Amino acid sequence: MGNQGLPDIPGYRLEGKLGEGGMAEVFRATQLSLDRPVAIKVVHFGGPQRDKLATRFENEARLIARLEHPCIVGIFEVGRLGDDAMFYAMPLMPHGDLSARIGQLSESEIGDVLVAMCAALDFAHGQGVVHRDIKPANVLFDREQRPRLADFGISRSQDIQGLTNEGDALGSASYMSPEQSRGQQVDARSDLYSLGVLAFELLTGDVPFREADAIATALAHNSAPIPRLPKTRAHWQRLIDKALAKLPADRPANGAAFAAIVRECLANAVPAHPARVMIQQGRRRWTVLVGLAGLVALAWVIQSKWRIVDLGDPAPAKIAMAELDPAFVAALTNKQWFEPEAGSASSWLAGALAQNRSAAHMRAAQAFIDEVGASGLEAIRQNRDAAGVATLDRLHAFLALQQLGDLVASKRYEQELGTLLAQRLEEAETTRNGDRLDALLPLLARTPLAARAAELQGRWHSGVILKDGDLEFALVRWDNQWIALGRQEVTRAQYQDFAKDTRRDPSECRKPGIGGLFRSPDWQDPGFAQTDNHPVVCVSRADAEAYAAWAQQPQWPAVSTAGRGAVARRRQTRRREGLAMQSGQPLGSLRRPRHEPERSP
Repeated sequence: MGNQGLPDIPGYRLEGKLGEGGMAEVFRATQLSLDRPVAIKVVHFGGPQRDKLATRFENEARLIARLEHPCIVGIFEVGRLGDDAMFYAMPLMPHGDLSARIGQLSESEIGDVLVAMCAALDFAHGQGVVHRDIKPANVLFDREQRPRLADFGISRSQDIQGLTNEGDALGSASYMSPEQSRGQQVDARSDLYSLGVLAFELLTGDVPFREADAIATALAHNSAPIPRLPKTRAHWQRLIDKALAKLPADRPANGAAFAAIVRECLANAVPAHPARVMIQQGRRRWTVLVGLAGLVALAWVIQSKWRIVDLGDPAPAKIAMAELDPAFVAALTNKQWFEPEAGSASSWLAGALAQNRSAAHMRAAQAFIDEVGASGLEAIRQNRDAAGVATLDRLHAFLALQQLGDLVASKRYEQELGTLLAQRLEEAETTRNGDRLDALLPLLARTPLAARAAELQGRWHSGVILKDGDLEFALVRWDNQWIALGRQEVTRAQYQDFAKDTRRDPSECRKPGIGGLFRSPDWQDPGFAQTDNHPVVCVSRADAEAYAAWAQQPQWPAVSTAGRGAVARRRQTRRREGLAMQSGQPLGSLRRPRHEPERSP
């Protein structure tokens, strides 16, 4: 042992213990050769199988060291400490683990964590690695507060032995899939089950099955029904039901499928403070793709199910607030429609309707529908589709619960929805947005706008050749978006015009050799012969983005030689992803060149 009772590990200076549990201890340390902070995990092996366990640990750690992914905590080094312990060094995660944040995260933050874990698991599963120990303590936060998954496969050798150990074993048993707790072979879907347990805990503050001991907990995972979420989290129930399915075949097929359900749940969320959270959503990544998916749900809610109180007028005038109970009016005015549960407008109205359905209470119901419905439609108008759909969906659920769903349809909202759809179609046509057209077609099928939408959509099938003068683009679909892909590569001559015009320095293809003895190739001299007609190489992502932006400027010189053209592309094929990036609009508006540059004969 070293100073202060800390292990003595060559090449590292251990500075203190960060934590311990089960067979492992974690220490803060400095890697002496690089003078960088690291975390070192020391795992102790005992018993007659210690050599076998140590060898398996070492082999698996080497495999895990190859998992280089932004959402995975990597491993720097693995080594033995005598006959009964091993260690591995990893990056220091200074912001702790997820267990300290349970009960403190917003729904959007919960979604961020789950989507990051899905990305990490999909990458690992693609490499043939199953984690087998998904739990909050293994989700760490780096210097930028990004969640990263740690301890890949290290607990694999423990398997069912952990079920008979108290303490840390109970924690592990709480997250084990049914097949893992039975000692059966596990695959990627076992990890997704554990991620579902983690999702349940983040949403409720506790795991779905908590029993007296680890064995009872494992039995509950195998036989107990999936618990229901509280009302405020009910829109996440589909994810929980799918992820915690007893049979692996009934769970999401992979992390991407899991993440897709997470995004659906977020789109259906009704925030406790709508104005504040809606602004946050506007700054986050929930793009128009999510909003358009929400519009499909909106049409289902309004056109198929939304019914309001029949007061004898198909489009009744709004109720004067002065006629209503002051407590109800206060909650309605403060947008406390559904929360807090004890003081919301919906809770007051539910209590009133339970007493009787007097004219006064029915007028209150109409005012509630007017206020909440108008807010949902306004969110749609402001392109906050997810928030708008969530509000209207929550309203419909309340109406159904109060047995108000089978009354006369709301003509006012149906008319406003029709107006919104017409506006969306016009926007899709103006911007040539194929995704928007695809999403609108199901909504427009029963309207006079359907034929026009189908006609536009027919122009945007994958593979259609579009022309802008003598420039040609093939319209393709990739990564859930439409891309106008130039049919010719960007040539050296074209890129040279860009580099001269912008005075952009060439990027290095790779770092120079030791001591700078070997120069790095660049686009001007890639290390092999090229003519001006050849595709440009050794271009960085930043170069490609700059080129795409430059190519869309009003006027710029170009060479009208066969195989050349001003190619404004959003993204090149996956194989050449670094060549052309975001460029502002789906096709770009390409300007004709003013002149041909002089060239030497």
